[in-house]
Amino acid sequence: MLVARKSRGIKTYADMNNKKVNLWEGVLAIQPRMFFRKYNLKVKIIPQSYSINPFLRGGTDVASAMWYNEYHTIINSGLDADELTTFFFHSRLAMNSSLACGRDAE
Repeated sequence: MLVARKSRGIKTYADMNNKKVNLWEGVLAIQPRMFFRKYNLKVKIIPQSYSINPFLRGGTDVASAMWYNEYHTIINSGLDADELTTFFFHSRLAMNSSLACGRDAE
């Protein structure tokens, strides 16, 4: 999943265009890169290591996250879920390249 701050003007996938995105490398980058390609988004990729701190400190606009880990770290840092926009990847992505963000694939 990707997590963005609404205060940075990111409310839809199109709002990510020309934004800084923390992105894991290797196989964990496949889904986000396909997402960017599908929606023709030009983003500045900042490698994301084991820390969500660049996002928390405002250095990036969007961050890679796992629901069970980084997302809850962001919430526990003091940000409210209402301040965030989340983009979920559809589970069939690896099989047939269909994506969804927050809803079923069209």
